[in-house]
Amino acid sequence: MADNEPHKPSSSDPPEGLMLRHVLPKLDKWWFQQGHLRSLNLLLLAGLLTQATTGYDGSMLNGLQALPSWADYFDKPTGIRLGAMVNGTMFGTLVAMFVSAWICDKLGRRWPIFGGSCTILVGTILQASSQNFGSFIASRWIIGFGLGVLQVCSTLFLSEVSYPAHRGKITAIYEPAWPLGALIAAWITFGSFKMHGNWAWRLPSLLQGVTSLIQACLVFFAPESPRWLISKGRHGEAFEMLTKYHGGGDRTSALVMFEIVEINVSLEVDRANKAVSWLAFFSTRGNRRRFYIVATAGFCLQWAGNSIVSYFLPLVLKNSGVTDSYTQLVINACTQVWSFLWAVFFGLTIDRVGRRKLLLSSYIAMFLTYLVWIILAAIISRPHFENKYMGRGIIVLIFAFFCFYRMAAPVMPAYCVEILTYELRAKGMTIFQLGSTLASILNGFTNPIALENLGWKYYIVFLCLLAFWTLVIWVGYPETKGLSLEEMTTIFDGEHSTLKNGVFASLESNGKSGVLFQMEHAEV
Repeated sequence: MADNEPHKPSSSDPPEGLMLRHVLPKLDKWWFQQGHLRSLNLLLLAGLLTQATTGYDGSMLNGLQALPSWADYFDKPTGIRLGAMVNGTMFGTLVAMFVSAWICDKLGRRWPIFGGSCTILVGTILQASSQNFGSFIASRWIIGFGLGVLQVCSTLFLSEVSYPAHRGKITAIYEPAWPLGALIAAWITFGSFKMHGNWAWRLPSLLQGVTSLIQACLVFFAPESPRWLISKGRHGEAFEMLTKYHGGGDRTSALVMFEIVEINVSLEVDRANKAVSWLAFFSTRGNRRRFYIVATAGFCLQWAGNSIVSYFLPLVLKNSGVTDSYTQLVINACTQVWSFLWAVFFGLTIDRVGRRKLLLSSYIAMFLTYLVWIILAAIISRPHFENKYMGRGIIVLIFAFFCFYRMAAPVMPAYCVEILTYELRAKGMTIFQLGSTLASILNGFTNPIALENLGWKYYIVFLCLLAFWTLVIWVGYPETKGLSLEEMTTIFDGEHSTLKNGVFASLESNGKSGVLFQMEHAEV
C-alpha cells in the first residue's frame, strides 16, 4: 500500500510548509551533558516507571506460584481460583478504563499520575497484609485501578512532554520498563525462596509499591503537558514550560515558537471539526483508521502468546518436563534479564528502523517460533518419552520468543499514542488499554484451564492468532517515523490535514512561510 510507505524527507519539503525537522537545533552534546534535557528526561521517570509496576506484578505472580508458602497459605489455587488471583489487577484496570480519559483531560497529566501511584501504594499494603483469598483479591483490584489510570495517563505525559527529537525513543522505552520491573520481582521472589514463613511472599508483595512511591515523588517536580495547558487557555505556562525544557531557556527559540503555533493550530482544527467526542473516531476516514489501530493494538499485544509465558511460566515449564520449583524460579529470573535487554535494544532502534518494520518482523518471527514450539511439545507429550534435550529445546524457544516479542512490545504503545490527535489521544489510549485489559482478563481465566486440559494443543490457538495479527498490521498500520505529533495528520488525514492549511502552509506574502509569520505573532 502506498500510504504505508515511510515519510522520506527531501529538499523539496519546505515549499509545502515548515516542518519540525527544519527548526530542531543541531545539538553538539549528548542529552545528559545539557542541563535542561537531563532534568527533563530524569523527571520523565514519573511516567516511565508505570510499566515497571505492571511488569513487577506479572513476574511476582509467576514467582509466588512457585513459592510453597504462598501456595499453602491460599490452599494451592488452580483453575478459576488461580485465574482470579492473577486477574485481580485486570478487573481493577477495567473499571479504571471508564474514567481514565475523563480524568486525564480534566486534571491534566501530572495529578492523575500522582493519584494512581497513591492508589497502588494503598493496594500493595493491603496485598502484603492479606489474611485470606478475598482480601488478596480486593487488594489486587485496588492495585489494578491505580494501574489503569497510570497506563492511560503515563503514555500521554511521555509523548506530550518529551523533547521532540527524543519522543520516539522515550515512548518506546516506556514498555521495556515492564521487563525491568519483572526482573526485579523475579530476583526478589527468587531470593525469598529460602525464607521461612509467610514473609516469603508478603515481602515481595509489599515491595511492589516502591516504584509507585518514586513516581508519586517525582511527578511533583515534573512539568505539565504543554498541549493540555494550551487546551485550557494557559498559553503563558505552556510557553514557559517549553522554553525551560525544550528551548534551554532561550525565549526566542524557533523550536519553541514552532511548537506553540503547531499545537494551537492543531487544537483549533480539531475543535472546528468537532473532533472532541468519542463519535469523532467515526467522523472521517483518517479517524476511522486511527480507531482501527487502537482497537486492534491492545489485542495484538496480549493475544500473541506472551501471556502464557509471562503469567503461567511454571505451568509451561511443567508441561515441558521442568518440575523443580527452584529451577523454575531461576528460569523465570533469567527470562526477565533477557527480555529487558532486548526491549531496550529494540526500543532505541524505533526511529532508525521504523515502527512498521519492527512490528511485522516481530509477529512473523513469533509465528515461526510457536510453530517449532508446537512440534517439539507434541513430540515431548508422547507416552514414555524421556529425551530431556527436547525439553531443553522448549526452554530455548521460550527465550527466543521473549526476544521477538520485545521487538513489538515497545513499539505498540508508542505508535498508538503518536497517531492520535490531541483531542482523541486520551480516549484513544483508553481504547488501546481497554482492549489490552480485556484480552488479559480472558487470558487469565482461560490459560490455566486450557493448559491443564489441552497442554501443547492450546498453543495452536496462538499460532493462528499470530498469523491473523500479522495480516492486521500489514493492511492497516502505516509508517510514521520522523514526524512530530501534529505532523501525523499528513499520514492519516491527507488533504484534510492541518499541514495543508493555515499555519503550516507556505505563504508567499511578505516572502515568509505561514509558520514563520505566525510564530512572530503568536500569543504566548
